[in-house]
Amino acid sequence: MTEPPEHPDNPDHGERSRRALLSVLEDQQQAENALRASEARLNEAQRLAHVGSWSLDLTTSRLSGSAELYRIFEIAPQSVVASYEDFLHVIHPDDRAAVDAARRQSLATRAPYVIVHRLLFPGARVKHVEERGETVCASDGSPLYRLGTVQDISERVAKAAELEHLHGMLAALVEGSLDAIFVKDEDGRYLIGNRALADLVGQSPDAVVHADDFALFPREVAERFRADDRRIMASGQVESYEENVRVGGRSAPYLTTKGPLIIAGEVRGVFGITRDVSLLKDVPTDLTRARDELEERVRERTRQLAAANRELETFAYAVAHDLKAPLRGIAGYSHMLADDYRAQLDADGQQFLANIARGIEQMNDLIDDLLAYSRLERCALRCVTVALRPLVDEVLADLHGVIGQQGARIEIDLDQLAVCADPQGLTVVVRNLIDNAVKFSAAVPSPLIRISGQRCGHSTKLAIEDNGIGFDMRFHDRIFEMFQRLQRSEDYAGTGVGLALVRKAMQRMGGRVYAESTPGQGSVFRLEFPDGKAGAAEA
Repeated sequence: MTEPPEHPDNPDHGERSRRALLSVLEDQQQAENALRASEARLNEAQRLAHVGSWSLDLTTSRLSGSAELYRIFEIAPQSVVASYEDFLHVIHPDDRAAVDAARRQSLATRAPYVIVHRLLFPGARVKHVEERGETVCASDGSPLYRLGTVQDISERVAKAAELEHLHGMLAALVEGSLDAIFVKDEDGRYLIGNRALADLVGQSPDAVVHADDFALFPREVAERFRADDRRIMASGQVESYEENVRVGGRSAPYLTTKGPLIIAGEVRGVFGITRDVSLLKDVPTDLTRARDELEERVRERTRQLAAANRELETFAYAVAHDLKAPLRGIAGYSHMLADDYRAQLDADGQQFLANIARGIEQMNDLIDDLLAYSRLERCALRCVTVALRPLVDEVLADLHGVIGQQGARIEIDLDQLAVCADPQGLTVVVRNLIDNAVKFSAAVPSPLIRISGQRCGHSTKLAIEDNGIGFDMRFHDRIFEMFQRLQRSEDYAGTGVGLALVRKAMQRMGGRVYAESTPGQGSVFRLEFPDGKAGAAEA
């Protein structure tokens, strides 16, 4: 039996039609979902690769493109209809003609095209892109539309420019080197050779490249170089060695550093740098000869200085004797005049004789100070450990009469300090500073001289302080110069040499002297012995 035909009004027939329609709709929805997913993956892939795709309808000039294309050209989202001219407008004006010519040639020849050009944005901002395209034609050969891609290669162009700049610097460095620099392949042919290498072998730079050692050096030299290359390629180690090389009839020592040329993990040759060290070989001999000549000159100069010092010392004492002889005569006649004719002299005459005696005494002191300064310049320096307190006590004992006459009070705070100094020079320094302190504090009611010392960091400082007349700090440097005085000799006796002696002695001992003062409030002179020249006195 056969089933009766289905009738449209049959309920089973309606159900089956509905299910069939739902199945078709589900398949269509799945296809659309798959298409959207595929488009999403394509858009993401284009975004990651910075590649945008496009299609140009040649009949309507209507251009459609991917999301990445719009991002590259920085045009409004693709919901806004864009024309071919919108994209053409973004192309750099200097590149538009070339881009248009490439597209027209592709259209005429039906061949794909590739062109790199720039995009120009506000603010003179530029992108570099690589555009590819081809024309799709109808069966009769008429063009229908053009398909293509645009890739943002700005980062690649920037890196290429950076590499080109780096390559230029490296090339300049290699070419400008005075050392021969080279790269050779496995067969010993030169791939790179700078001008120094060309000059070494007497060839042009072009003749060196692609030549081998046998074409540039004598055979025995070339064979040795080739053996070195093989050894280094086999060991994979960098080596430095010196060898004599004969080139152009001249043999010279060369220092060579050579290593394996490794590309993609494989040894593909050797690289190296070599230098003519013949001049360096002569350096020790030249240095020895120069040292001997210098030492002889120093010895000769020392002999001359010693002779000059002896002559100067003789001259100084002779001058001192010749200067003091007339003084002694003047002093003798002055005493005779005072003794024999005092009764016949009025008050002015006696004052004149007193002035003469005072001038003689001052001149005699000046001669003695100049001799002391001269001896200080010439005497040998003998630095030993000197305890400060015994030296100060000895100086005070020598000046006891002057100190007592002025009624000065002395305070000492030195503990067990010691310095590394020349005893004679340090005695001169301390005597002059204490003498000055006593002299310039004589006019105050209660003269006080304070002598103290302390360790300060890596040095020892000795201070000699008074409560005398002081001085203006504007004249600080002047007071240490020869014959410089801030007070009249009629008010304060002196020759103007004492502080110059102090500074000279401290300089010779590696220390320094400086002062701090305020007019009418006294002065303090500080002696500083730097690190390595001070310490505690030995028990």
